[in-house]
Amino acid sequence: MATSQLKTMSLPAAADLSGKEGYAVKVNTSGQAAVQASANAGGIGVIVANPTLPTAAGGATSVALPGQVVKVQVGGAITVGDKLGIDGSGLFKTHASGPCWGYALQTSTTSGQFIDAVLIFSEE
Repeated sequence: MATSQLKTMSLPAAADLSGKEGYAVKVNTSGQAAVQASANAGGIGVIVANPTLPTAAGGATSVALPGQVVKVQVGGAITVGDKLGIDGSGLFKTHASGPCWGYALQTSTTSGQFIDAVLIFSEE
């Protein structure tokens, strides 16, 4: 799927975020980007490699903001059109409760795959 240049913001990393591309992200109480590791919780966007991911706390983290198509990493099978939520590790899953993070634009069959999703944020 063709995408335009992502609108991102840069925040200092709360920890090593290598391997966390496509994970849900929140801002912690220190103003740093942290993986949203609370199932069905809210956040601000998705971690993207732009051009790389930070390997230590304090490194610059690019966060894709809602309102655009982004690559998200999934925690299991998802069908095109599914509403998306997050699991307890920051991976995307089919929405069951809590905030809706967006909608799947591709299908996944297993955990760890990347799919295109339109990122929104809606308290439900």
